[in-house]
Amino acid sequence: MDPRLCSICRIVFEDPEHAQIRDPNRPGHLRHDYFASGVHHKSAKSFWGAVDCQCPICVTLFLNYSTSAALPLDDPTANGYTTYNIDYGCGDPSSKPPKLPRFSINFFVGKMNFGPSAPPYLKLLSLHPSDATKTLAPTSTTTDLHHIKDWVQDCISSHPTCRPPKAQSFHYPTRLLRVSQPGDASIQLIETATTPLNGPYNVLSYRWGTSQPTTLLKSTLTSFLTSIPLSTLPQTLIDAVTVTRAMSVSYLWIDALCIIQDSPSDWAHEATTMASVYGNAHCSLAASHNTDSTGGLFPRRLGSGKGRPITIIFPSNCEWDIPFHEMQLVEHNFWNNRVEDAPLNTRGWVVQERILAPRTVHFGFDQALFECRAARKSMTRFDLGIEQRHRRLILPSKDMGKEELTRYWSAVVQFYTGRELSFVGDRAVAIAGIARAVQGGGRYVAGLWEGDLERWLFWEGEGTTKGKGTGDRKGSGGYRAPSWSWLSVDGRVFYDTDLIQGFRYLRTGIHARVVRWRIVTADGSGFGEIKAGLLELRGVLWVAYLEKKGKEVEAKLRGHELTGTGLGEWVLKGDLSWSWDMEISDAMAKRSEGESGNVFVLPVLEMTPTKDSEDACLYALAIERVDVGGRSDVYRRVGILTVFGTTRVAPKDEGLDVKKTLVKLV
Repeated sequence: MDPRLCSICRIVFEDPEHAQIRDPNRPGHLRHDYFASGVHHKSAKSFWGAVDCQCPICVTLFLNYSTSAALPLDDPTANGYTTYNIDYGCGDPSSKPPKLPRFSINFFVGKMNFGPSAPPYLKLLSLHPSDATKTLAPTSTTTDLHHIKDWVQDCISSHPTCRPPKAQSFHYPTRLLRVSQPGDASIQLIETATTPLNGPYNVLSYRWGTSQPTTLLKSTLTSFLTSIPLSTLPQTLIDAVTVTRAMSVSYLWIDALCIIQDSPSDWAHEATTMASVYGNAHCSLAASHNTDSTGGLFPRRLGSGKGRPITIIFPSNCEWDIPFHEMQLVEHNFWNNRVEDAPLNTRGWVVQERILAPRTVHFGFDQALFECRAARKSMTRFDLGIEQRHRRLILPSKDMGKEELTRYWSAVVQFYTGRELSFVGDRAVAIAGIARAVQGGGRYVAGLWEGDLERWLFWEGEGTTKGKGTGDRKGSGGYRAPSWSWLSVDGRVFYDTDLIQGFRYLRTGIHARVVRWRIVTADGSGFGEIKAGLLELRGVLWVAYLEKKGKEVEAKLRGHELTGTGLGEWVLKGDLSWSWDMEISDAMAKRSEGESGNVFVLPVLEMTPTKDSEDACLYALAIERVDVGGRSDVYRRVGILTVFGTTRVAPKDEGLDVKKTLVKLV
């Protein structure tokens, strides 16, 4: 049995009556597929004592839980401070492919809880014997730095996908920090346009927290160009200098010290260069486990064996004589607990920082981990490989085709919009670097792409609300983006992959075509802060009105129910699905009433699954007329309507306007 385990953890695995996983009818065998649960530590005092003694299970449970929630001081349940459940499957080597024995155990603070809002728990999974020899010994901070340097050099020499395209010209950021030599008590800000440079630079990815004590301001620019004492910086920035020096890299880029924070014009210019800043970096240093800049990069080393597999010994074999005498248990969510679910990676800005950087070192709560476009590694585990979810977000090293762009960009949008921004007005700017780096999609249109623009209009929000500009940076004026862009809403956004990628459809009809579009950005590049946007489509408008019944919204068309009603050349007989970009107010519903209401439906796309099928899927925009200088042809998007199963019929005139008109969306 692993000597690092506390007495309570040992009991879980050693006591047959406690663990209840051995078959009482067949001595020497484990039970077939079995599930058991029980009390782990009965009191908080017992648990904290095990943490103090460096029990690897209890320490890991503590670290996983405490990254996002405060551990209760008292016993959370009458049954025990911590609990566990065991899930065992004996396996079947005769199946094809062979089903190997598996053993997993989950530990919880309080009662067992797998719900979506449940606090983090620890899941240990049995390691396949062939992987048990690929683990690494625990290391000190000094040897961690050697590992980091080796990881980066191996990536540069052996991963072609991590190298920038040869045609891409190398550019230094506007300003960099010269980190000098190890032991120096200061660093220096340099302006790259007037300073001869030689060699690569690192970048720091971190969370500021509620404040940043030392920043580059107009008033500090001159002094920073002379010297910046390390003693004036928070610990995370000091550690970034230490790591950069240990990697024999001469320069470092940190946003707080390289962008003039009280200059809106400098910030706006630098924000549009992030594709170059991160794309040309030698390595990104990510303070993944910290919520502010004071915690430092180097992890809390609770125990010398954190992260290593835990050895469990059973005095038995399973039914098919597969040796189960010794088993190695590892964290099931080893990577997610330290990287994907870490505080840093909840930030919207970090999405493009991770995607654009050729390689990143994540400083997790207990060790450093490495990520590039070809591999993922850690200090105490074998090569972690690249999961499919991670692979979908890797920036291709070549121009994208139309099909590849739709897959890639829709995945990026969903991933990005699920993250937080301190300033909601940054929504357009914080993804601009990725948009600049993506090629092959035509011109960029406020989060959408000109190629197949009619399809890109059909994004759908998950509990979204129209952005009101709260939390915008000073000088932004509160405007976010035009209503037809997902940049105009708060919350997660996703695309229907069937629609955007054309899966399952053999024929596509476009009923409202884009006539022209115009986006005005602060810097004129089309990628920066958006000042105004206009989209013109020509199509048929169906007058609709909304009726509120409590919180429910019922959409009607001139007094007729939408289903089974002739709409020009359509009969909508299928399932209707409305998705609103905002909560429909009583005032908005009232404005939509009657023959001259303000709410309309604009059919845009018809998708037919087979060549001869009469049934189709109709995608339409829900729009509301807005008052702009007394004009009657200006609208804003308020949602989308999807009709699954429509039948085309001969045009009918039921008093509905079937004449195509020019619609201007703002």
